[in-house]
Amino acid sequence: MLPSDLAWHGLLWVTAAAITLLVTLGGWAVIQRLRRRPFGTGFLRITLVAAGFVLGSAFLGMEGRPLVRLVIVGLGFVLVAGVTWTRPRTGGAVLVALAVPWVAWWASFLLDNTFAGRHWVVGDVVPPFLAGAAIGLAGIALFVAGGTPERLRHPAAPAEPVKRTFGVTGQVLVGRKVLGMATYELAMTVVLLGAGVITASATRGRSAVEAGLVITVGVALAWLAACAAWVFVRRTPDRRAWEAFAWLGEWELDRYIAVAGGPALPTKGDFRRWLRSSPDRPDVGWIRYGLWVMEGNLDHARAVAETIPQQTPYDVVEREGALAAVDWYAGGPGDTEALRNATEAIVPLSGEERLRAEVALAAADVRRLIAGGDADPSRPMRLVRDRLGPRADGILWQALRRRVWPQVLKTSLVIVLGVILFDRLTSLG
Repeated sequence: MLPSDLAWHGLLWVTAAAITLLVTLGGWAVIQRLRRRPFGTGFLRITLVAAGFVLGSAFLGMEGRPLVRLVIVGLGFVLVAGVTWTRPRTGGAVLVALAVPWVAWWASFLLDNTFAGRHWVVGDVVPPFLAGAAIGLAGIALFVAGGTPERLRHPAAPAEPVKRTFGVTGQVLVGRKVLGMATYELAMTVVLLGAGVITASATRGRSAVEAGLVITVGVALAWLAACAAWVFVRRTPDRRAWEAFAWLGEWELDRYIAVAGGPALPTKGDFRRWLRSSPDRPDVGWIRYGLWVMEGNLDHARAVAETIPQQTPYDVVEREGALAAVDWYAGGPGDTEALRNATEAIVPLSGEERLRAEVALAAADVRRLIAGGDADPSRPMRLVRDRLGPRADGILWQALRRRVWPQVLKTSLVIVLGVILFDRLTSLG
C-alpha cells in the first residue's frame, strides 16, 4: 500500500475520532453548563483544536467544490481570528490543526515519489505542500509568540473556596479531574467511544442479523471494559480514600433501602420523593437531615439532626456527626470535637461500629480540610482506610455488582449505538 493510501485511511480515521471527540466534548460542555459547573481552559483548547482539524479535513475532502471550500476557509478564518483575539496561543494551536490534514496529504505524495516508486508531478505536489506547511509554521510561530500575551491577558485566577454543596466530600475524594471528569470517568468515555468506533467498523457491509450480533458483542465488551475502568482507573491514593468512603456508604445505602424499599442506586429524585412522603420520625433522622441539606433547607436539617436519638453510643456519633455537618454546610467550622469524643467512646476498637464512626469522623475532617484549602484534603480518609484493612478490600467491585452495573450498561448501549448511527450518517471511516 502506498504512503498516500495509508495517509488517506489514516486521515479518515483521525477525522472520525476528531468529530467524535468534538461531539463528545460539546455534549459534555452542555452538560456542565446545565449543571452550572465550569470547564477549564484545557477543555476549551482541546475542543477548538478538534474543530480546527475537522475543518482542515473537510477542506481537503471538498476537492472540486470551490464554493464549499471558500465557506470552509471563511469558517476557519473566523475561528482562528476569534480565538487569537482573546487567546493567541490557542489560536496558533487551532491554525496548526487546520493545516495538518492538508500537509499530511500532500507530504504522502512526496513519500510516494521517494520510497514507493510512484512518481507524481513535482510541480503539482510541492506548491500545495509548501502552502500548507507555511500555514502550519505560522500557527507554530503564533503558538510560541502568544504564550506571554495570553498569560498577561488571562492571569491564573486565585483558587476559589470550594462551594459547600451537598456531595462535595465525594467530589473531592474522587481525586484529580481532567476536562472536568475524574480519571475513571475519562477512561470510561475513551473506552466506550473506542468500542463504538470498532463496532461501527465491524458492522459495515454485514447483513442485519450479522450486524445485530456484532453490536450485541460490541456493547457487551464495551460494558465489561467500562466496568473495569470504573474500578481500576484511579490513582492509588484516590482509590484508597474512596474505598473507605464507599465502605460506609454501602452500609448506609443498605439501611436506606431497608426503610425506603429501593432502588439499589437511588437518584436525587428518588431521595426527594422519599423525603416528601416519609414521616418525620427521629429514627430516620440520620438520613433525613442529609436530604434536607441536599434540598438546601439547613434550618430544617439542623432541627432534624437534633432529634436523632442517643440511646446507643453509635446514635450519639450519628447525632454529633449530623450537627457538625449541618454547621459546616451553613458556613461554620463544622467542629468535630464532640464527634471525636463520641467516636472514642465506642468499644471495642476493632468493632464494626467503631470503624464506621471513624470513617464518619474522617469525612468530617475532610470537609474541614476542604474549607481550609488544604492541598490534600482526602488524607484523613486514606488513614482510616488503613484501619479498615481487609473489610474494604473489593468494595468497589461490590458496589459495581450490587448497584452500578445497570447504569454502566445503559451508558454503554447509548454510546455504542450513538457512534454507529453517527458513522452511518457521516459515512466516514
